[in-house]
Amino acid sequence: MSATLTGEFIQKPERTFQMSKIGNLCGLIVCPRTVVKRTEGGNVGKNHKRGELHSTFAASFGDDMRARLWLLLPTVCLYAGDLALTLAGQPEAYWVGDYSTAEEYNPVAYPLLVRHPALFLAGAIVWLAVFATVVLCWHHPLAAWLAIGVALGSALGGSTWFARHGTMGWLLAVVYLSAAAFLSRACWRRAIASA
Repeated sequence: MSATLTGEFIQKPERTFQMSKIGNLCGLIVCPRTVVKRTEGGNVGKNHKRGELHSTFAASFGDDMRARLWLLLPTVCLYAGDLALTLAGQPEAYWVGDYSTAEEYNPVAYPLLVRHPALFLAGAIVWLAVFATVVLCWHHPLAAWLAIGVALGSALGGSTWFARHGTMGWLLAVVYLSAAAFLSRACWRRAIASA
């Protein structure tokens, strides 16, 4: 069986599979897989004509949703870790009520943290809800890359809270990043397996 590549399709003698534009990882996780069969011969059924292309879902929406949830899990966990470390890293004066002593390098989060920690948490929850909705509902390969990028940013942001405590802090940062990589890899492999 030889395969020929034409445009965005790989054609084999009775099957045509659509290729992912960004890569197999994103295509498997984000896009609903559609198998397109060329009905050139044999039993084509009552509703299909010979030579016509028709499609069926290779995976149901539930399978696709499960893959998206696995994709989202490390992002949510690492984001929650970054939030917890951000709040734990605030000085004593901050918790007494002097919110102007807030320490945060994120230019979007800093104004919320300076106002009140509850406002900071509310903004973080809203941002996470919007982000999760985009990853779960946007059927585009960029949604997977967005989830990977936010997970990476959250892991790096959380590790910076450790790194500022000297040599032991740097070691903790390496352990934190290693655990983040292990969690992310396990979840993303599960996402690919369930896609």
